[in-house]
Amino acid sequence: MPWRPLLLLLVVISPTAVLGALLADPQRNSPVFIPVEHFVITTNVSIVALLVAIFVARAALGSGHYRSLLIATGFLCMAGIFAVHGLSTPDVLQRGDKKDDAGLVVGVSAQLALLTSALFFAIRYTPPRSVSRRSSRSDGPPRSAESRAGS
Repeated sequence: MPWRPLLLLLVVISPTAVLGALLADPQRNSPVFIPVEHFVITTNVSIVALLVAIFVARAALGSGHYRSLLIATGFLCMAGIFAVHGLSTPDVLQRGDKKDDAGLVVGVSAQLALLTSALFFAIRYTPPRSVSRRSSRSDGPPRSAESRAGS
């Protein structure tokens, strides 16, 4: 029983210890770019995002909760743009003269995928304005059709 808190402390502190060791020795902390693994991971992430989009869209259409289609659209945007991100990985499909341009596409598409999906998610959770709140008059509360006909 007394070893559990010690184990928990070790688990919590170990990432900080690893980070400290990497920052202390620059030789061990060199950046590594492995293009094939980047291509595989981003392709799999885009496939998972596509599956999530399909399942959320089917559930939203089946239950009649159409605002949830914005969530599906966000995941669909993420899947499509992230697929471009993965397919443009330098030294995998884009080689030679196209390598520099592919690096630009990779950088822009990663941010664009997150931005577009975040916009759709934010629109989904923004409360809609109800029709009763809209008014052509700005000097008072909205009036009903009966009160407008009487004036």
